[in-house]
Amino acid sequence: MTRWPEYSSESHQAASKPPDGTQTVTRREVPYEVTDELISVEEVSVVFGAKDKAFGAVKNVNLAIFAGEFVCLMGPSGCGKSTVLNVLAGFNHPSSGRVTLRGQPISGIDRHRGVVFQKPALFEWFSVAKNIAFGLKVMKRPKAEIKDKVAQYLQSVGLTGFADHKVYELSGGMRQRVAIARSLITEPEILLMDEPFGALDALTREQMQNLVRDIWWRTGKTIFFITHDVDEALKLGTRILVMSPRPGTIIDNIESGFSRSLLERADDRVWFSEDFYRARRHLLSMVTGKPAPQCGPEDEGPTF
Repeated sequence: MTRWPEYSSESHQAASKPPDGTQTVTRREVPYEVTDELISVEEVSVVFGAKDKAFGAVKNVNLAIFAGEFVCLMGPSGCGKSTVLNVLAGFNHPSSGRVTLRGQPISGIDRHRGVVFQKPALFEWFSVAKNIAFGLKVMKRPKAEIKDKVAQYLQSVGLTGFADHKVYELSGGMRQRVAIARSLITEPEILLMDEPFGALDALTREQMQNLVRDIWWRTGKTIFFITHDVDEALKLGTRILVMSPRPGTIIDNIESGFSRSLLERADDRVWFSEDFYRARRHLLSMVTGKPAPQCGPEDEGPTF
């Protein structure tokens, strides 16, 4: 396993949970318990189409997600990242292999897994409060509980004062805040996020990254996050998984301490450290399959 900070490289780690079942996640002092395996993916392959039109989206994927982790998934375009997320969400079923949540097979959607998409899946004709409350109403929770929880989650995503606004009145970043609150309010065991900030401008994207990082730190919520952005993965993830080109499989498993360092020290200089630039170069080379530019704090600046 590759680790940052305290960098050491073991490239092309087969998976976070190899097929033989041995555990490769390094135990360490973190704000979550890595022995509590939440999701297990074993030898999962997904094939779409039939006969001569069949093609493999992912092949022999093995990974484990532990309660409280912030796991980022990266890889080249079309490698099957969203397919993996859809299998975890219960939207798609694997063609072969096994996926479990706390030892129970994932066979469909349920409240234990919340999903946030790149384009917020909100009810445009509902107010912000009604969108956030939707899941609790489906669960037939008492009105007083719904009111209290909506107020709580409005505050947690910075939307206090916008409860009665319609969705079409909101900016892209505010819509994603609503989507995050709606997913969290039903208290899922894991939040699955499929490139949720990909369509946002740079400033809003950074604000949303800070929000999600803070929510993870405060609540201990397990997060599985797909991104194309190397810097985003390093700034958010406690672990980063890298996929090969299609049919995708896990080719690297990187343990990252940058997000935790920022939160514990309240100092963003970690983004400009030699460890960060080394990790960035390694990730770029893994995703692109090419040597990354030798660029760091002592050079002219990073290549974005």
